[in-house]
Amino acid sequence: MGDLNARVGSGEVPGTVGKFGLGARNERGDLLVQFCQEKELVIANTLFQLPPRRLYTWTSPAHMKDNIVRNQIDYVMLNKRFRNSIKCAKTYPGADIGSDHHPVIVDLSCQLKYILKSKSQSKGIDVQKLREPNVRIRVYNHINEWAVVNKNTNDPREIWTSLKSKFSIINHKLICRSGVRKKQVWMTDEIIDLIEERRLHKTSNIVKYKELDRQIRNKCRTTRLQWYESRCEKIELLMKRHDSFQLHKEIKDMANLHRKRRQTFLTDNMGNIILDPQLRKKHWENYVEVMFSDSTRGVMGDYNPTTGPNILRSEVQRALHRAKTGKAFGPDEITCDVLKLLEHDNIDALTNMFNLIYDSGEIPDDWLKSVFITLPKKPNARKCSDYRTISLMSHVLKIFLSIIHDRIRAKCDDQLGASQFGFRSGMGTREAQFALNVLVQKCRDKQRNVYLCFIDYEKAFDRVKHEELMNILENIGLDDKDLRIIRSLYWNQSATVRVDGEQTDPISIQRGVRQGCIMSPILFNCCSEVIVKEALEDVEHGVVINGQFMNNIRYADDTVLIASTEEGLCEIVNRVSLHSKKFGLNMNVSKTKVMVISHSQKILANIQVDGITLENVDKYRYLGSWLTDTWESDTEIRARIEVARASFTNMQKVLCCRQLSIELRTRLLQCYIWPVVLYGCEAWTIKAELRKKIEAFEMWSYRRMLRISWTDKVTNLEVLRRMGKNLELIRTIKQRKTAYLGHVLRHDRYSLLQIIMMGNVPGKRKPGRRKMSWLHNIREWTGIKTVEQLFRLALDKEKYKKLTANLQ
Repeated sequence: MGDLNARVGSGEVPGTVGKFGLGARNERGDLLVQFCQEKELVIANTLFQLPPRRLYTWTSPAHMKDNIVRNQIDYVMLNKRFRNSIKCAKTYPGADIGSDHHPVIVDLSCQLKYILKSKSQSKGIDVQKLREPNVRIRVYNHINEWAVVNKNTNDPREIWTSLKSKFSIINHKLICRSGVRKKQVWMTDEIIDLIEERRLHKTSNIVKYKELDRQIRNKCRTTRLQWYESRCEKIELLMKRHDSFQLHKEIKDMANLHRKRRQTFLTDNMGNIILDPQLRKKHWENYVEVMFSDSTRGVMGDYNPTTGPNILRSEVQRALHRAKTGKAFGPDEITCDVLKLLEHDNIDALTNMFNLIYDSGEIPDDWLKSVFITLPKKPNARKCSDYRTISLMSHVLKIFLSIIHDRIRAKCDDQLGASQFGFRSGMGTREAQFALNVLVQKCRDKQRNVYLCFIDYEKAFDRVKHEELMNILENIGLDDKDLRIIRSLYWNQSATVRVDGEQTDPISIQRGVRQGCIMSPILFNCCSEVIVKEALEDVEHGVVINGQFMNNIRYADDTVLIASTEEGLCEIVNRVSLHSKKFGLNMNVSKTKVMVISHSQKILANIQVDGITLENVDKYRYLGSWLTDTWESDTEIRARIEVARASFTNMQKVLCCRQLSIELRTRLLQCYIWPVVLYGCEAWTIKAELRKKIEAFEMWSYRRMLRISWTDKVTNLEVLRRMGKNLELIRTIKQRKTAYLGHVLRHDRYSLLQIIMMGNVPGKRKPGRRKMSWLHNIREWTGIKTVEQLFRLALDKEKYKKLTANLQ
């Protein structure tokens, strides 16, 4: 399809537009992308990295050497099903065809689906059966019977063995997965039984068949409505808690946005496909062994602890309550879903076992073993490095370590600097994005160049040296018994890799923080903090704000180094790289990028690490949001709208289903689509043009839900009347941004954000109208003229709350 004057540009839209389009997207390009998303098409000639002469499809008659006018406005679009059949797509500019357009040739090699017979496996465990009252009561009786017997046992191994035996009975007799597969997640066993009964009467009793059919339809309708409403309530609760991780996990589950597992071929180091299952297992075993081996690690040594209070029942109860349900179980097949059924007094059995282990330091062997499962990072994964290894560990160990985590967290947090926003109470990605956004805006307004380096470590969490980590924990001053448990876990742990349903031989894990462990994030934060403190100690480089040097913003291992000069950035990047190696962390030079935000002209910085020059980029995705060297929110907001539109398309069968009430579908829209649009909106700077785009997307959603075609002459006011609501996305953004300002100013934990927001950057503003800034948005919406008045009002919670609620 061609000559639409539509430029889709170089911005990627996952599943529709590739990374390698040409130019910048225009308004018609937006319409074409929208059309492709609705029709599930992929644009082939944006998928391959080629020189510009192989991308542009039209040359203007006005084109000359000193006036280059060439664009990519002709495209080949295919159904997404055949995305893997596209081998190449490029332009042939030299073709003699008597046109100012150039032919676009696509090479296709159709790959049909190859269905592999899965190996026969055990039926497995279905914890969803605990929702059935009869099953729940029987499991409740079993687990509490075990607890009563083992309350006063003094041998931790005996308690652990009896617990495994009890779960073996529960798993294989009470919550074993049934052979019937549910076609829909909301279906119940009652409906399945009715369907089976209906099948028996299909030929023998047509009257009974029709009666059962009506019952099934009514049950399905009622159950589906209840299921959707319960999911909405869960999402709304997560939105109130600002739990973005679980929120987007729920959205992926609901919209089925998880990548489907595809059959891939594993290759060896020479690129040869490994067909033999035993060789594949061995190849994975060797890869994991090399990845986690550390020949420099010493022996654990003897350790005689003296400090550490006994574990209380209340601590176990709190850890059990906090444990997440529905998670994959570890090698021992014990699930916390069942442990949560323990009565208040019977929790003493677990408390007793934990105290015996805590005092003796003898950890059960099953707790030291974990299973790695492999998930591909990209569709065509071939090498082991193209996979992500996920660890499955004992749920009982998770509960035990959750207690240790609560005990050490305060001491670990005290060591962290204000620029670390990862895995801390009251902190998250929005704080890191907000800090970086406002800081750079202030520098831009004062005509100060900002040099940024986005650091990427090679498998950061898997490379930490154990001895260095233990030295840090000793210096923090953890209780001896806590430290002994951590040492024992790290020095005695092993893992197997699950390959094609089978497991490799055990592999010793000699470096890296434990995967799947609740303590790993804060332990890594402690390591990261020491690296930054040692590297940047007495370094006078960075952006000066209120007389202080601001030179780093971190979210766990996602680090941004900041400087006001090229020389300053080069020094701090190399210092961080050098000190990181001491702890086993190596900078991934190919993925570490540099960006310069200049107030006047484009600047390329020459930053070298280990003799390799880092790549300069004009945009970078940091913590899920796009940052550009113009430091505007245009790219990020456009990207969020496209992702939300794709989510809407994936859920179209539900959102546009007339069997569901419009009220329920509106709740689903607010719960599953709006959070995708609004991710990180607290850090956005909204201009009039962007406001129109957000409002246009909202109206697009309502029109699709009401099934109003673009050919129908229906006004926006009429659409809103039918929906029974007003435009709400922009109002939500205004309220969230304004409320966030007051939240930051009223809490002492945000001292760094307060400095960035209220601090002064040296320099002069240039003449003329200022660019739109984050604070200017709020002053414009609230009608408050000065920043000082706004800050004073924000400290009065009740008045500010009324101001925020009345924003339109």
